Amino acid sequence: MILESIASIAGIIGVSLQAYDKFKPGAKTETAQAMVALKALSTTGKTWKKVHSKYHAVERNLGTLLSRIETSQNGQRITLRPDEVLPNHIKQALEDLNWQDYIENMERELRPCIETLKYANEVAKVDKDTIVVGLRKKGLYELAENVNTIIISQKKVVQVHLEFISFLRKAKELVDNDAWGKEQVEFIIANRVLLRTRIPSVIGSTDSALMAILDLYNYVIDEA
Repeated sequence: MILESIASIAGIIGVSLQAYDKFKPGAKTETAQAMVALKALSTTGKTWKKVHSKYHAVERNLGTLLSRIETSQNGQRITLRPDEVLPNHIKQALEDLNWQDYIENMERELRPCIETLKYANEVAKVDKDTIVVGLRKKGLYELAENVNTIIISQKKVVQVHLEFISFLRKAKELVDNDAWGKEQVEFIIANRVLLRTRIPSVIGSTDSALMAILDLYNYVIDEA
């Protein structure tokens, strides 16, 4: 039952459709189905791991930029007013080698992963309720929970990534411009929530998805 259920959820969690065809009911043996399922889940796990690793690196370097627009008062982080921020200090932060790497390469490097998650997210919008209810009717409550976790995570990651790529594109325009002033400062300050909370939330979402995929591994192994 577990292997058939894994097949049914393949599209909504980004498992390879080629692998999905192979482990549909009718494959030669349960072991053969399990091996293909595990390989497909491994590929999906690598997608999530790559996103996790890249955003973990970004998270470590957020302070380089946030420190230019924030100060600390009584243990709380306070956003500075635009007239309190030195434009060139922000420009210098964005010219940091790590930020230059994100600006120049992040969209291209993560495009295959994000396209996979975007496709799965679109399929999930249509099929999620039917599939999750079906799992619950079979008594597979924990599996349904894990599927929900992956769906919620992929939706969040896609949303934040698109916001961040939009930010990076604009940041590239700003860095290429020698004249920095109030408009550029206000742009960075306007994106402080993205930088301070939404980007770090990607780490939690990818962690949750990876743990859910690990649970799916265990389901398949137990069934084989």
